[in-house]
Amino acid sequence: MATNGGPATNGTSRRPNIVIVGGSLGGLFAGVALKTHGYNTTLLERTPENLLHNQGAGIVAGGDTLEFFKRYDRTGKPVAVPSYKRIYLNQKGDIIHEEVNRQNMTSWDLCYYLLRANYDRVDSPYLEGGKLPETRPMDGKINYVYGATVTGIEDKGDYVAVSYKQKREDGTEELCAINADIMVAADGPSSTRRLLNFVWYANFPEGSPELEKLMTDKNGRRRHITIPPGMIAPEAWDMVKQMGKEKLPPQMAEMAEKTKNPFVQCITDAITPKNLFMGDKVVLIGDSLANFRPHTVASTSQAAFDVMCLVDWLDGKIDRKEFVKQSMQFARAVQDMGVKIGDRSQFEKLPIDEYIKDRNFASIKREDREYPAWTLDGLDKI
Repeated sequence: MATNGGPATNGTSRRPNIVIVGGSLGGLFAGVALKTHGYNTTLLERTPENLLHNQGAGIVAGGDTLEFFKRYDRTGKPVAVPSYKRIYLNQKGDIIHEEVNRQNMTSWDLCYYLLRANYDRVDSPYLEGGKLPETRPMDGKINYVYGATVTGIEDKGDYVAVSYKQKREDGTEELCAINADIMVAADGPSSTRRLLNFVWYANFPEGSPELEKLMTDKNGRRRHITIPPGMIAPEAWDMVKQMGKEKLPPQMAEMAEKTKNPFVQCITDAITPKNLFMGDKVVLIGDSLANFRPHTVASTSQAAFDVMCLVDWLDGKIDRKEFVKQSMQFARAVQDMGVKIGDRSQFEKLPIDEYIKDRNFASIKREDREYPAWTLDGLDKI
């Protein structure tokens, strides 16, 4: 394999054909950047509809997210709005600390539709104030395939064969396959309208009646990880709101009480030991590489950063060793930080200054972080 310019393509200057698995933000980051750099891409999304449903999530638009849209967005639509202050409340609702601390906020929906506009020119109301991007002569060819569930990957030496089930509109399925020089795994476990976004961590013992009640949607389906917006059972949400009245500051309890379409996400921790497989023909990015807890406010930026590093490697701006180092160090450090800060905030009684210190530490820009030495362990063997 090549050490510069990404994986080799039989000694030729031909740009590799790339298959992207996952059509959420990570996959679309990859699709938009690779298309812009002239790479031909096929994006496989398992959802049987052309557009993904509203994920309901607010997102902190970190530096790498903003940099990605600065480089690759052609709509001209602003992707984020700023917030300027952090306020800490006690359980009574009294302000016990506040500080100036700017963060840029966006939503999953806005990012998704801007990326779809840039990748395959999907129009939507989210483009109000912007424009549908033009196609440029140097753009790579794109193919967005929905209803495609990947079932296998086989190393064929010079390429990988990706097998998937294609779900048709009539409900039937067809077994399909596509060959690729590189496969990028990105599949993870609005206009002037503004949304109030809040996150509330609540612990439920595994197997408890309360957890079973919460994770069973209004149609009686037991969900494994996520209850989408609008699908939580009314009695389950009543249970959560009652918990809010007992535990949250009044202002936060009121937000929970007035929320019409809440969603529930089980918190999971996952990270892979390496990001390259099958002779560098399979690349893991974003949530496929490491699953961050929400309070790290880093998942979207991780996907954007990984993609920008990948493009730099493919274009020969950095070598393989540097790509592995940049992506893996960030993934390891942030995933570990998320677990430690989460444990401190949920299971320890600490002075408020300690929680503020944790929150500010999580907000340090990636380029300003100093990584522990252990985040390099074994990277030279990948």
